[in-house]
Amino acid sequence: SNLKVIFAVMNEPHDMTSTEVWVTSTNAAISAIRSTGATQLILVRGYHWSGAHDWTVSSYGTANAVAMLNISDPGHNFAYEVHQYFDSDFSGTSDQCQSTTIGSQSLQNFTDWLKAHNFKGFLSEFGGGRNATCYAAISDELNHIRNNPSVYLGWTYWSGGPWWGEYI
Repeated sequence: SNLKVIFAVMNEPHDMTSTEVWVTSTNAAISAIRSTGATQLILVRGYHWSGAHDWTVSSYGTANAVAMLNISDPGHNFAYEVHQYFDSDFSGTSDQCQSTTIGSQSLQNFTDWLKAHNFKGFLSEFGGGRNATCYAAISDELNHIRNNPSVYLGWTYWSGGPWWGEYI
């Protein structure tokens, strides 16, 4: 079979004492996963909700762009996972997107970081409202990923499970 299980360490880590605590915890989880003999790809999220838009900033402590350089995988088979929404606070809680190009703009620093360090990335959560601006922002983000195949493994769109109904 060509099926390869992908392990993800945790979703949207936040409110810890530091980014370094998250890196230490992630490295312990990766080590434990590898100690079982697992060789599959491990998706590693950044700290502070794992937003691509703030990958290089330090408003929440050490920037992911600095701290995540200390991820250690004995199996050498991991990729960095990010989320990216388009509303004013990047939370995905509003159906109003900032602009039609916010998708690519929000990913650019993360994309540059992946290229600079020869890493792979995966966009595991994104979405926008049901309107022309958000549809264009989604298209813009997906085109950005499509135009950077050397660093992106793929993407998944977020949906709200039981919330889906009329969710934005």
